[in-house]
Amino acid sequence: MFAEDEARGATTAGLVLGVEDGLVVVAAGAGRLRLWNHDPDRLASAVRRYGRDATLSRRLSLLALPRCGRRRSLFSVAFPRDGDDPRPTACVRGG
Repeated sequence: MFAEDEARGATTAGLVLGVEDGLVVVAAGAGRLRLWNHDPDRLASAVRRYGRDATLSRRLSLLALPRCGRRRSLFSVAFPRDGDDPRPTACVRGG
């Protein structure tokens, strides 16, 4: 599915800048995105190993890092909505 998004031009190239305050920071387009991942240290380790180039798919909520040839490491991410913090929030029952 990720390859289909790439073929349709539905992905965005980016550069992983690092991990700040538990969020993955990616330069993409004219700005920076702060993305949530459940294991940002593992993602940071993969960036050190494979490089900072990344491809993002909003539709699939994925960040891909190239590894070797057509192989890549995929990480699930949460994108912010309207500048909100992308981290999960506690659910409250009732209300």
